[in-house]
Amino acid sequence: MLPAHLAWDDEEPPPTNANIARLRAKYYGALYMILRPYLRIATHFIEYPPSHQSSHQRGSWSQHNSPVASGDVVTPTNRGIQMVDLTHDQRKIIRVACQCIDAAIRSTVAFDRIGAPDDSPYEGYEMTRTARLIVTNIFGTLHAQFGNMLVLAAVYKSRLYPHLPDDTKLTPKNLNALFKRTVHVLKEVAPNSPIVKLDLEILESVWKKLNLPAS
Repeated sequence: MLPAHLAWDDEEPPPTNANIARLRAKYYGALYMILRPYLRIATHFIEYPPSHQSSHQRGSWSQHNSPVASGDVVTPTNRGIQMVDLTHDQRKIIRVACQCIDAAIRSTVAFDRIGAPDDSPYEGYEMTRTARLIVTNIFGTLHAQFGNMLVLAAVYKSRLYPHLPDDTKLTPKNLNALFKRTVHVLKEVAPNSPIVKLDLEILESVWKKLNLPAS
């Protein structure tokens, strides 16, 4: 158990203190890595019952869950209507997969309010950081955020996505906002790192092919 001054609620916005942000980023990053095998099971190995959207959505992807370079990409706006109920085990795996997705999002945005006033708003994953991001390994931090976005994009276009609960944070609007903020952060450092520059190019390409709505 953390002491009271370090404890937080998961629904709180990212912290404005750099050290607290580092703590939360480490926590959510570790939780994401621990739960990722369950997310892999949920996206690749579970045979889901048919839903109203799932077959239509999968049609815009290759067999490797990569976006197809096409201007006619179908963008789902809500969960599919279940034609057959999920089993108890499937629901359990999906619940853990949702925790993994949530941890990936929270670890990605953990530094988004550093230096901002404590009472400042944080909406739509719009970064309000006013201070320079200082971490032990800035390139490792940004490369991890890049990897998080690729995983979130893959989940969005996977067989799992139509079966996520209605309250999932992985909506088209939120995913678009997350891509926007991550591309912005990578652009800050890309001139000083060939690896981050390559990450940026890949991320911008994936973002474009997802054809996500801005609102």
